[in-house]
Amino acid sequence: MKVRKFVVSVLLVTPITFVLLASFTSLTACAQQKVPLTYGFSSDVGRQTIHYALSRGLVRSDAVEVKLFPQSIDALVVALGTKRYEVLETSSFGFLAARSRGVNLVIIGKGYRTIDGQYILVSKDSPLQGPQELRGKRVAITALGSTSVGLLRLVLKHKYQLNVDNVRWQEIPMSNISTVINRGQAEAGYTFQTASYRSLKTGLFKVLINVSKEFEELFKIEYIPSVFVTYRDVVEKSPAAIREFQRLLAASIEYGRAHANEVIPQIVKERGLDPEMLQKWIDWNVGGGRLSDADIAAYQRQWKLAQDSGILPAQEVTADMFWKGFWE
Repeated sequence: MKVRKFVVSVLLVTPITFVLLASFTSLTACAQQKVPLTYGFSSDVGRQTIHYALSRGLVRSDAVEVKLFPQSIDALVVALGTKRYEVLETSSFGFLAARSRGVNLVIIGKGYRTIDGQYILVSKDSPLQGPQELRGKRVAITALGSTSVGLLRLVLKHKYQLNVDNVRWQEIPMSNISTVINRGQAEAGYTFQTASYRSLKTGLFKVLINVSKEFEELFKIEYIPSVFVTYRDVVEKSPAAIREFQRLLAASIEYGRAHANEVIPQIVKERGLDPEMLQKWIDWNVGGGRLSDADIAAYQRQWKLAQDSGILPAQEVTADMFWKGFWE
C-alpha cells in the first residue's frame, strides 16, 4: 500500500514538474535571445540626463540588453584597442588614430554638437586681453591629442594667426585645471562643460575664448568632438543589434531633453548634483545619436582641416568608416 501511494505521487507530480520545467526553459530561451551589448561612454555627470531613460528601462528593447559603463576619457581611449565594450563614445580624432593602428572601427552615431561651455579660462584679474597673448604662456589642457584641443588649435591658428607650437601646453586632469590657474601654475586652461560651469560659478575666472562658438563661426561647420563607434566584426555579426542600439540611444537622448523637468530633479535627489549645472549641460549639447549625410560631411571636413593644419597626420577617409544602420 505504501508502495502504491509512492508510485501514484510520482505519477501525479511528474507531469506538473515537466510543465514547470518546460515553461522555465521557454522563458530562459526568450531571455537568452536578447543580445547583450556593453556601452562605454564619458562619465561627465551631465550625461546622466541623456542616459536616464536607457539606464532605467524607460526606453526598452526585446532584442538587446544594453549595459552602461561610464568611464573617464583616458579609460575610453585605452578601451578602443581592447574591445572591452562593443559600443563606445570616443573622440573623433581618437577614432582616426585607432584606425591608423589597425583597429577596425566604424562610426554608428553622431556625438553631441557642443554650442557652448568649451572655454579657455583665465583668472579674473589676469592681464591677458586676447587669445593672441597666449604665445609663450602655459595653457592647461587634458590631452594635446584630444579632439577638443585639436579644434581649439584650429581656432588659434586660423582666426588669431597664433603658432600653436609656441604655446606651452600642460597636460593635466580636467579636475585640476582651475586649481592650477588659481595657483598661478598656468596662465590659462581649457575646461569643458560641467568643469566650465563649476569654475565660473566660483567667480574666480573669466572666459578668454568661447571655443565651440568661435569654431562654428569661423569654419561654418558644427563643433562635434565625439563619435559613437563599434567594431566592424560586431556590425557584421550582429547588425540588427547595432541598429537597435542606435534606436535606443537616440530615444534616450530625446527623452532626457524632452523630460528635463522630470529627469533633473530625480538625478538631483539621488546624487545631490547642482540642477542648474545639469540644465546647462542639456542646453549646451545639441542632438547626438543620429547619423545623417550632413553629419558625415561635417566629420570629414573637421578631419581635413586638422590634417591640412598638421594637427592630424594624413589619412584616407573612406565611406566604410561610417555605418548609418537604423538611419538608412
